[in-house]
Amino acid sequence: MLALLSLGLFSCQEDSPPLTPIAPTPHIERPNILMVVMDTTRQDAIGVYGNALPTSPNFDQLSSLGMLYTNAWSTAPWTWPAHASMFTGLYPWEHGAHFTEAKEGAFLLDPDPLLVSSYVKDTKTLADELNELGYETIAISANRLIGPTFPLTQGFSHSEYQKDDSVVWESVEKVLAQKREKPLFLFVNLMSAHAPWFRNNVPWIKKYGNELNPQSSPPWLQGYLLANGVGIHPYLSKEGSNMIFRHISGVETLEAPQLQFLEDMYWGEVSRSDKYLGLITKAWQVQNPEAKMIITADHGEYFGEHGFLEHGRTIYPEVISVPLLVLGNETGKENKPVSTKDVFCTVLDFAKAPKKNCGLLNPKDEVYAGAWADVYWTNKLGKEFSKGYRAAISETQMLIADSEDGCELVDLKDNSVQKCHSHGMESLFKDGKTGASVEADEETLRALEKLGYIGQD
Repeated sequence: MLALLSLGLFSCQEDSPPLTPIAPTPHIERPNILMVVMDTTRQDAIGVYGNALPTSPNFDQLSSLGMLYTNAWSTAPWTWPAHASMFTGLYPWEHGAHFTEAKEGAFLLDPDPLLVSSYVKDTKTLADELNELGYETIAISANRLIGPTFPLTQGFSHSEYQKDDSVVWESVEKVLAQKREKPLFLFVNLMSAHAPWFRNNVPWIKKYGNELNPQSSPPWLQGYLLANGVGIHPYLSKEGSNMIFRHISGVETLEAPQLQFLEDMYWGEVSRSDKYLGLITKAWQVQNPEAKMIITADHGEYFGEHGFLEHGRTIYPEVISVPLLVLGNETGKENKPVSTKDVFCTVLDFAKAPKKNCGLLNPKDEVYAGAWADVYWTNKLGKEFSKGYRAAISETQMLIADSEDGCELVDLKDNSVQKCHSHGMESLFKDGKTGASVEADEETLRALEKLGYIGQD
């Protein structure tokens, strides 16, 4: 009764003070944000991480302006799940986008299926989050998988695939020349370091004139030379196979000088990627003096380590230890292990979104990574590629488990590997998620075939 009476008196009282209006939500000035992925760039490809060759003058110069992470790890050893983690802030067994099992009706390309899954249903991506904050979200990629016909770019207001890093740079120039009313999140993928590897005008390639000359190239390399010796492609077919498979299977094992040649070609392409990184970041800094930038890689590359070439199916340090540089918060070096999945919440932190539990801001004692079985590689190369793998990485060691309960311990100081007896990562195999299968048209599959993502039989 008292409550009703009070309400009546309040509503009828003529001399009551006016209600205080609710203050409008203050406008938040959100900064432009640039994120660059140097595809297929292992950490030791970069000068500031110890490479003696001048492969990365632009990255090295930028490193003095931001926070350099010396113990950064990708969540996976190939493009698809690694980018999915950066776009969701989740590990591959959480977001569900990775290699998957053969399924009836999968699209075949003579005879290799593209067997990958998408994000699990209702997964919210970085672009989705930024759109809600009022951003224009643009992705420009030289990697076909990070393009408009695939689901990894879910949420981007504009996504485009360009055939080369030089064309990516031209597209970035056009984007930066446009006037816009919204803040910009620009994602760029630079693909130079991914095979095939072209001849670059760098000092350490000049000594290979004979190797890159079709008239004098040694027999082991002749089948993989591109026209006029402009470069090499390890996935070109030779006697029913290719350089990658022949080496891993032991049919034609490459010796140290041959592996060094391949690695030198790769370093040359890293330097080309760094060239375009420099052009993009300098243009960005002109427009954004207090630059917000994240520069990293999705994975690395094997050059004979552990008996492997290429990447994608196992998770030793050579393929998941990556560069990571963040400009816009602090400067210095962070030596504790961090995961590239946490660039997700670093971007959102830059965008002044509600705080998330971000490992880059609060490094953990361990980070994790995973790889899935590849049906095609299993058929071609055997049981080793029929397993899934998980890794737990600390400051000094990496524990690798496989889906058949095998276990290895890698000392990160010298990369020595020894067997172990237990790993405690069973739940990462049993509780993992897998999204719906992804389908691609034949034109897209042919483009992926040229990059070695799928077979060429």
